[in-house]
Amino acid sequence: MAVTYYFAPAWFITFSIVFEALFALILIAISLTSYRFYKVSRQEKLRLFSFAFGSIALYYIIKSLINANLIASESIPKAKLLDLGQLSLVAHIFFMLAGLMILIYLTLNVKNNRLFTLLTLIVFLTAFMSRNSVVIFHVISSVLLGFISLHYYESYKKKPHQGNLLVFIAFLLLLLAHLDFIFSISNPIFFVIGHFIEFTSYLLFLINLIIVVKK
Repeated sequence: MAVTYYFAPAWFITFSIVFEALFALILIAISLTSYRFYKVSRQEKLRLFSFAFGSIALYYIIKSLINANLIASESIPKAKLLDLGQLSLVAHIFFMLAGLMILIYLTLNVKNNRLFTLLTLIVFLTAFMSRNSVVIFHVISSVLLGFISLHYYESYKKKPHQGNLLVFIAFLLLLLAHLDFIFSISNPIFFVIGHFIEFTSYLLFLINLIIVVKK
């Protein structure tokens, strides 16, 4: 019997691996492009963007490996699968929160590094010390994405051009996806819907990346 750390329907696990691998590829492309621009301009903000999206890419890579383990679970001893799954769970939550916290640092233009360090510690301790790490993780991610979305909405209002609009909608959809995942504990269909929302979000990120590269 498969051991799962997510409230996913068994029939959707293979599809989720494909989705997550695709998300990782898009995020890696964004990360590498940001770093390439950083090498030219030497703007620290671009380097941090590269690290943030690279970290979130690792989140999806590890998450897809968790789901791959579910498929192979029939041939893996249950004790080993539990240990591997727990380690993967901690790792992928860490990388997603790390990426979001870097984005928070950038979007809120944090000046007090001590305060930001304290906030980061609180976020990670809350996520990892909770009895239901997955649900709490999505709650924390939703709060962080809410602030990030608000920042890009305000950027769009100040400079209403296509790029700012695409990025705002993309982050807003990621927020909706994580809110959706919270409810997957009561109905696994929300897990499926969340992936399609994420797909739309990363499609917008990809479109924006293509527009930026073409300029």
